[in-house]
Amino acid sequence: MNYFLNRAELKELIDNKSLGKKYKDRDFERLYADMLEWDIKFIVHNYLTALNIEVEKYEKAEQRRILNTIYNLAEEVNLEIEEIDADFIKYLFGASRQSGTTLLEEISNRLQTFNEIPVWQRLL
Repeated sequence: MNYFLNRAELKELIDNKSLGKKYKDRDFERLYADMLEWDIKFIVHNYLTALNIEVEKYEKAEQRRILNTIYNLAEEVNLEIEEIDADFIKYLFGASRQSGTTLLEEISNRLQTFNEIPVWQRLL
C-alpha cells in the first residue's frame, strides 16, 4: 500500500531522521514502523520537502543534511521520492481549483490523484 506523506508528516520524518528529534505524533511513529516492515510504502514529494525546508528556515548545513537524509533513506527503506515534472504541472493547471481549499491542499490532493493515474494516461 502506498502512503503519501503530507507536510506535517514529512516534517516529523525530517525532524526525526535528520535532526534527531523524537516523534511528536505517535500515529506517525506507528506508520513509520509499518514502513520499515515493508507493509506500506511512503511517498515523499520533492515539492513538499523543499517547502518544509523553506518554511522552517533551516540553516544551510541543516538543509544539506535534510536532503541527504531523505534521499539516502529512499535507498534504504520502503520510501519513494516523487519528482514534480512537466506532466504534473500540466495536470495541475488543466483543471479548475476546488473551492474552500488552500493552494497547498490543492497541490497535495492533485499530487495524490496524479500518482494514481497510469503513466500512459497522463500523456493523453
